[in-house]
Amino acid sequence: MLSVCCTHNESGLTPALISVIEPNVSIRLAPYAMLALQCAAKEAPMRHVLALLFILASAGVVCAQGACTEAAVKGGKLPLAEDAFSYMPPFGKPVTGKAGINTAEQKFAGRTNIKHSWESDHKIVASASGDMAYEHGTMDVSYDEEGKPHQFKAVILNVYKAKGAVCERVAGTMQPLEDDKH
Repeated sequence: MLSVCCTHNESGLTPALISVIEPNVSIRLAPYAMLALQCAAKEAPMRHVLALLFILASAGVVCAQGACTEAAVKGGKLPLAEDAFSYMPPFGKPVTGKAGINTAEQKFAGRTNIKHSWESDHKIVASASGDMAYEHGTMDVSYDEEGKPHQFKAVILNVYKAKGAVCERVAGTMQPLEDDKH
């Protein structure tokens, strides 16, 4: 979020810019221009108002970011897109659509104590605009099924695409590194 205020110091009213950039925030300049005008109305020196407008315009260009940032992907499980694609060996075939993937994942309903963690080769790459991102790497997976523990490593590739202010998973695939069915 970007916020602007006028502060008073020994040289008079001065526009101050406080910036905390959060993922998934698009900056619209009109409200900030209005704040600059309010600063001008409070008799801030015109050079400060003009500097504020320049900073706001620059911040708008640099800070506008789509929903698919590295932080968004790293932050956790993102929603599936309605037209998502997924392939995992337990599915037996590629599955498309959010409803189809959710149905296919019901094969895993008996699994408990599910744990997973990325190994050191995990990488997230997001476009500069934040409209797309992908992640890949090796994941350690473990779970219990019918009272028996299972553990394996798998290579994972997930692709994300921004839809408005939400980063959605549009494609994903997993391949175990051993010949074991999971």
